[in-house]
Amino acid sequence: MAGAHWEVMRDMLPLYQAITSVSIGNGKATAFWHDVWLGEESIAEKFQALYSHCKEPKQSVHTVISGGLRQLLVPRLTAVAARELQEVNGILSGVALTDAEDRRSTPFAVADGALITSGLYKMIKSSRDQPQQMDNSFWRSCAPPRIQFFAWLVLHGRLQCKTNLFKKKIVDNVTCEVCGGAPETTEHLLFFCPFSATVWQRLGVQLGEDVTARDLLHLQRPESLPPAHFDTFVLLCCWQLWKRRNGIVFRQESMSLLQFMQNCKLDARAWSCRLPRRDMSVSDLWCSAFSLAM
Repeated sequence: MAGAHWEVMRDMLPLYQAITSVSIGNGKATAFWHDVWLGEESIAEKFQALYSHCKEPKQSVHTVISGGLRQLLVPRLTAVAARELQEVNGILSGVALTDAEDRRSTPFAVADGALITSGLYKMIKSSRDQPQQMDNSFWRSCAPPRIQFFAWLVLHGRLQCKTNLFKKKIVDNVTCEVCGGAPETTEHLLFFCPFSATVWQRLGVQLGEDVTARDLLHLQRPESLPPAHFDTFVLLCCWQLWKRRNGIVFRQESMSLLQFMQNCKLDARAWSCRLPRRDMSVSDLWCSAFSLAM
């Protein structure tokens, strides 16, 4: 069956998967590679080398865990893909399926599961507008859909930081759990929390005292970084800061500046495949910047 409406629905699928997260039950309604059901990223985004060796990209979590992942991959793996397979198998060994149905959640839903359609409409409209409208050029960046959606949340004041959660009566205080020294606003989390401020300082990005989340796409670029795709570089850093925060809050993880920069380098390498062929070398400069910042 063909038609414009089917094309729109197909085009919207990556965005739908980007704005939702899944709590696994029986795993039958969750796409193993492309849904977000482990951490903040899909398996395809986090383990891109392994995904490139996949023969069956539309398998469910239930199918993969029940039958094993190796049979869905090509016979010969690169060294990088083999290492990623070992890591993924280690993760899957700790996943226990149940008889319950998978539960999908999104920031566009309230406590009872009802969608906040006004916010969802604004987000979809933003993704369809021209880049110069509403300062939404991040939709045309080389960042994966999940990170583009993250950027939309930041720029529209909808990031699930503690000040926003406090307004919704989900938490009982607004204190930053990373530093404990200030309210956790979006600006504090991404720019002014001591760890975040150190990251930007080490990378040579100058932040003004009055910088806001709306300035995310207009940060001053250091001369050491190329102008091409600087917006994607900034999103990469902010995404890693957000993931570090969630690791501390939800999993009591600890990540040093060195580990943070190493993770940024890994992301830079992974994202390089999304860059136009003529700009592939840009990721090398990103990696150099992270290495110098260690």
